[in-house]
Amino acid sequence: MKDRKTTWHDVQRLAEHYRAIGHTDVYLTDVAIDDAPWQYVTEVTAGGSYRCGMLCGLHFVATLPGGIQVSWSSDIETSRSGEKNFDLDQIHAIRSQLSAANRVQMTTLLMDARNKLRDLEAEYNKMAGKLRTQIATIETLGAADGVA
Repeated sequence: MKDRKTTWHDVQRLAEHYRAIGHTDVYLTDVAIDDAPWQYVTEVTAGGSYRCGMLCGLHFVATLPGGIQVSWSSDIETSRSGEKNFDLDQIHAIRSQLSAANRVQMTTLLMDARNKLRDLEAEYNKMAGKLRTQIATIETLGAADGVA
């Protein structure tokens, strides 16, 4: 039998029972963007994973009616190859669900990533310049010796 994941709807429906046992914080897994409790989100923070010094995901906290708090994370990266590659469609989809205050929290995190992306871009451009110099030098040697 396959285990069914607890949804925020389950938590809301069973809130009285959760409170009765003192369980007021619930972490949700496998939350779909179209079925997350966006209307109750109170906080957006960086997820726990980082690549190239930048966040790979976002963490959301929502307080449901009745006081039970749920949280979940969502990846905002498409690549696992070691290079940074944000999933811009995912970012837009999440952002469209958030309140104005939560969008500011999310955008603040992304702006920090933007600053790091600019640093990474400068580093790659410097490396590309060195590579162009090496290629040009080798091509000059090839031309001098008649080798293409």
